[in-house]
Amino acid sequence: MSGIELEVVFHGMCTFVPDYDNRRMWVFLIEGNQKEQSAKGVPLHASFIRFGADQLSKKVPGNVLMRLSHCRVEIDPIHDVPLEVACSDWKKRGCPKKIEERSEDCFSWVAPVEEACAARGYPGGGELDIRFTEPLLSSQDRKLLGARFLLTAGRIATASLQSKDEKLLVSRFRPFGGNLELTDLTQFTASSVKWVVKIPSQSVNLKTFDLKSGKALQSVTLSPRKRTRSVVIDVLNEEADFLVGLKSESPFIVGMPRPQDRGFETVYSVCSTPPDPEEQPIPVSERLVESPFGENRKGPIVDGSPPCNPHRLELGISEGKNPGRRMKWKS
Repeated sequence: MSGIELEVVFHGMCTFVPDYDNRRMWVFLIEGNQKEQSAKGVPLHASFIRFGADQLSKKVPGNVLMRLSHCRVEIDPIHDVPLEVACSDWKKRGCPKKIEERSEDCFSWVAPVEEACAARGYPGGGELDIRFTEPLLSSQDRKLLGARFLLTAGRIATASLQSKDEKLLVSRFRPFGGNLELTDLTQFTASSVKWVVKIPSQSVNLKTFDLKSGKALQSVTLSPRKRTRSVVIDVLNEEADFLVGLKSESPFIVGMPRPQDRGFETVYSVCSTPPDPEEQPIPVSERLVESPFGENRKGPIVDGSPPCNPHRLELGISEGKNPGRRMKWKS
């Protein structure tokens, strides 16, 4: 097959929402209500695409940061083939329950919000309100998102796992100020997620459009570096201080939640029936363990502070007369 390959690595607060019936994946970069986050002591987040400047011009060194602000991102051209997900039970709309049945790149390590909510007695709490998948959004909904992607082809998998001191980090999903429960979900969580797709051309176009008006905003064309056949970009929704290399004010200590961990709560702003604020489970570090995978792809810990978790929601319901109704999948 002629053409090149596009490799996209997602970091930070990236929300993945599988559409099983149509074999595609929504990705949202949720920035949330900044006033509410500041009141909780949560550092502000910002969304960017980062790529090597030499993919833009062969003579320019360094990296380019492209700000994403309330936009839909389109990538073209791509080969029109179904999306493949690194999960043995993907076609069954789920993931293997036993750890030994999961590969190190299994998509199930992407923090499962709905599973965490159900474990705390709130089934349906981790479902996306499908109004956020509409072509154009209201002003209020637009403000919540840094960006939105729709992946329809290629392969998506966990790229790295949260780790510290050469060990993997196990997280417990519980409310920030809540008590531990025996039923709490505990598991490894992804530090980054990789999407790889074939491009039937010698370059790839990145275009952004306003989520409310649909107006075209930015456009950039990237080509592989010399002697390579791939374009590589990073998609980030991280703390603004982290992006510019500043140290975290709250050092990371296993087992101790920090105010910035509450940044994960912004995911519930796009859910149709979220738990009450004081009941919303978030991943909190619990313990370190040896990797069951042998040589594993651990995620970087910068200044002792792990990045925000990529996570996944289930595709839920639209706002309407029956806000508690769960979507029924087609057989």
